[in-house]
Amino acid sequence: MAAADPPAAKPAIVLRSPPSARTIVVAIGGHIERGDVIALCDRIMAVLETSNTSTLICDVGCLVKPNAAVVDLLARLKVMARRLDRGMRVTNSSRYLQELLELCGLSDVLSSSTDS
Repeated sequence: MAAADPPAAKPAIVLRSPPSARTIVVAIGGHIERGDVIALCDRIMAVLETSNTSTLICDVGCLVKPNAAVVDLLARLKVMARRLDRGMRVTNSSRYLQELLELCGLSDVLSSSTDS
């Protein structure tokens, strides 16, 4: 009998912002599914809309198994940030996520960096 896969980590976001900073850092972690994307976008954008920040930084270093839903989430956040005249960067992306963004033709639009 084969061992069952452990349950996937639920999606999570943590919003942090240094005092008096014009940047919001969103740590996105866990396993993101298609059904999670809209709720996560709504939650992040609610904070962005009510703040005077100029930049949204998405720290994706704690993602479990990046997939097309993660690409969708990041692309939607980029569009929403642009509509609000805010910048957006992706940090701590895994090699796999960088390759996935490149495959989707979004590596230039969703500038990412590996900080680990």
